[in-house]
Amino acid sequence: MNMVYKDETLYVDIFSGEEIDNINHIKRQMFSVLNEYEMNNVVINIIGGNYNKSLINDLIYDYHKNYKGNMIIDIK
Repeated sequence: MNMVYKDETLYVDIFSGEEIDNINHIKRQMFSVLNEYEMNNVVINIIGGNYNKSLINDLIYDYHKNYKGNMIIDIK
């Protein structure tokens, strides 16, 4: 996983396979950054095409439960 802050947006690259199955670790890291820097825009790039839709839906739900910003999921 890579995270980059640019142009008032947090970009999170998640590589399919092992990392996508560790969504709780990804959420903790992402939410920690969001809490500290109060960003309103998040773009999650899922790289590799294979992902668990249920886990991504959980991530989206938890994000919107805790934050009022915008989240975009981009599958590559």
